[in-house]
This record gives sequence, structure tokens and C-alpha cells, in this order.
Amino acid sequence: MADVIDIKNVPKSPNTGLESKAVYNPMDEDFTGYYDGDSYVIPAGKSKEFPEFLAYHLAKHLSKYIVKNKWEIKIQKEAIGQIAPDVAKAVPTSDLQKMMMALLTGKKATFQALKEMPKADQAAPAIEDKTQSADALEDKEEKAEKLKEIRIANLDKARIAKEKKKAEREAEEKVKEEEEKKKDEEEKQEGEEKEKEEAEEKKE
Repeated sequence: MADVIDIKNVPKSPNTGLESKAVYNPMDEDFTGYYDGDSYVIPAGKSKEFPEFLAYHLAKHLSKYIVKNKWEIKIQKEAIGQIAPDVAKAVPTSDLQKMMMALLTGKKATFQALKEMPKADQAAPAIEDKTQSADALEDKEEKAEKLKEIRIANLDKARIAKEKKKAEREAEEKVKEEEEKKKDEEEKQEGEEKEKEEAEEKKE
């Protein structure tokens, strides 16, 4: 019979613990990862803590997303003449591992890893530090102003539609009221004529 080993003495598999571990998202958009049918969001430019096993899982997929986008245009340009190059397979595994560990280490390590990746043809969605150029800020302000104008226009449309609906409802109620008034007058007139006829018949 084989020796029985106390489960407490069995070393756990790496990165499978329940201890808290943070994952940093360097993008300017929220990242949503999935595990066992549930979704988990890491806010843009923020770190968020998860159980260790889940943190490694999310960091793995976030690193794939970032690294794939960083290499995509470069690979496609180098693969001119080929049929649909598989970007995912062409991305260096070392970059994926390096980025994953950086995301689990924090902001400073993440931006250092980004600097060490291909400089040309970066296709990642605005993966950069908080410092932004004047043109970028101006573009953001212009977009914000346009969104504001659209919201105001939508509010005006909604207000006009509401007022129109109210006016139509009031007009319908007025017509209905006039019809009921006319009906009451006709019934009253019929009643008076009937009373008059009955009075005349009694006289006869």
C-alpha cells in the first residue's frame, strides 16, 4: 500500500491561491475579462484586486489583447503577399509573458514593458501614460463638445415631442368634451319636444 501523504504537505499549484492580487489596466478603455461564465471589469488606467488565480487569468488575456494590438499592423505589413497572417500565432510568447507579469506588478512595470515593445506601427488603443499632447486634449475637448451638443439636441427633440403629444391629447379631450356637450343638448332638446307633444295630446 502506498504511503498516505497529508494534503497539508502537498505543495499547491502555482498561481492558484485565493490571496488578493492586483491587475493594472494601462488602456484608456475598460477591459472586460471572463471566467467561468462571469464577467470581470478592470477600469481604464486603474488597478483592481482579484483572488490570485483569477488575477493571473485576467492578466493573461489582457496581455494578449495589448500585445496583439501592438504587433498587429507591424506583422500585417511584414506579411504582405501572404494569405491572412495569423497575428495571434506570430506574436512573440516572451512579450506576452513579460506583459502579463508587468500587469500583475503595477503601473511602472507595465509602462516599462510597453516601452520595450515594438515602437513602430503601434495599434494599441491609446496605451500611454496620463501625460497627453495638446492636440490630444483638444481633440478630446472637441469630442466632448460635440457629445454635449448631441445631448442638448436630443433633449430638445424629446421636449418638443412631449409638448406635441400633450397638445394632441388636449385637442382630443376638447373634441370629446364638445361632442358630449352636443349630445347632451340634443337629448335635452328631444326631451323638451317629447314633453311638448305629450302636453298637446293631453289637451286634445
